[in-house]
Amino acid sequence: MKKHAPTKISLETPEQVMDALKIEGAEKDKLILIWRPQYRLFLAQQSMIILGIMGVATTINFFMGGTYLFPLFMFAGLTLWAFFLDQDDWRGNKNKVWALTDRNLFRLSTNPMDEVLALRLDSIDRITDWGMWKLYIRTKEIKIVDLSYVGRASEIYVDLDKAMQNATPPTPKKGLL
Repeated sequence: MKKHAPTKISLETPEQVMDALKIEGAEKDKLILIWRPQYRLFLAQQSMIILGIMGVATTINFFMGGTYLFPLFMFAGLTLWAFFLDQDDWRGNKNKVWALTDRNLFRLSTNPMDEVLALRLDSIDRITDWGMWKLYIRTKEIKIVDLSYVGRASEIYVDLDKAMQNATPPTPKKGLL
């Protein structure tokens, strides 16, 4: 008997994202924003790293009177590094969808094997942006989560901060003190 791999979950439209959130028990949440990783931000990051290192290497080579083969080899090595070794970072993030609701921040994935992450907005302790492409969220339980390649980190920081200030408190469960 042949086993079938789980099918990918479609999270293209806000309705599909809300359906996925209902499965996770967030049917009372109101969807505010959706973020998806953008390949162009990954390419921009890799290009900036390559060009920065190439600029330094070329400057050092120029003032030391070296040949122009050194920057060429440096460029080839950095290109291989950027597009073959660091692709794992993109592969790990490309299937993720971040959904901001009035109570939680969810990390969903189109891969059914990935776990859904739910962060209550009132549990977020600190948000740190790292360049233009990453945002680190630290919770009060000392859990650190990164949002990678989802857009301008400064704009997402403002959106998250606004949502945290307007967060709807969780409804208490009946029967608990």
